Amino acid sequence: MADNIQVTQGTGTVMATDDISGVQYPRVKVSWGVDGSAVDASASNPLPVSAASLPLPSGASTESTLSGMSGKLPATLGQKAGTDSMSVVLASDQGNVPVISNNSEVRIQASFTRPANTTAYAAGDLVANSTTAGSVIPLSFSNAVRTAGDCVRIERVRIEKSGTSLTNASFRLHLFEASPTPTVGDNGVYNNAGALATDNVLNHAGTFPVTMLWSGSDGAMGIGVPTTGSGATVSPTSGTTVYGLLEVTAAYTPASEEIFHVVIEGYRT
Repeated sequence: MADNIQVTQGTGTVMATDDISGVQYPRVKVSWGVDGSAVDASASNPLPVSAASLPLPSGASTESTLSGMSGKLPATLGQKAGTDSMSVVLASDQGNVPVISNNSEVRIQASFTRPANTTAYAAGDLVANSTTAGSVIPLSFSNAVRTAGDCVRIERVRIEKSGTSLTNASFRLHLFEASPTPTVGDNGVYNNAGALATDNVLNHAGTFPVTMLWSGSDGAMGIGVPTTGSGATVSPTSGTTVYGLLEVTAAYTPASEEIFHVVIEGYRT
């Protein structure tokens, strides 16, 4: 049978067309097959298409690169151990990434250098950065809580000092929920039988007595727990900083320009 047929205008078979601006465009039904055979294209008989030989655009993934990527993905989703997790590389200009978890442990240090003298303290005196009351800077434990209004549970305090003497090296850390302003400077009477020479006493959050127990060539240190209870729950009145003042509880003779590092340890609630 011939491949072509003749159509005589005005007679014969009616042809399907689409009238576009007076021009009849024939409608064609798609079929496929080898010579001498035609299969109507449909959902059950789709056109066979192969893209194996089509050129890929520049930078497109190939079978080998996709396979390599697949090999790096975990077999299942969900939390994994470190060895089964994908590594992440942060951008070179990425700042610190905060990590927050419930009851996260905290270890926060605040430091100061006392004046350049060796004047002996009496029990109850303030140990501070300046002998002038208006120049005393309280210890500041920054970011003690995650956000304003939160609490931190402080269970232990560690004090380290650059001087090596253990003689009468006994101290008491006073914690405050707002920055205190002492009315005395270093070596002034801070604690007079419970009367504290500072404001913000109503924001006093507890005390931690610490006695220096060990010394070495690089200084001395001691560890203390709360005077009352197993910990101090502290909530700054504003912001996220907890403050402190250091009292000496014995007749301690300091080193000139002795450096004190005070560390609070606990967890955020």
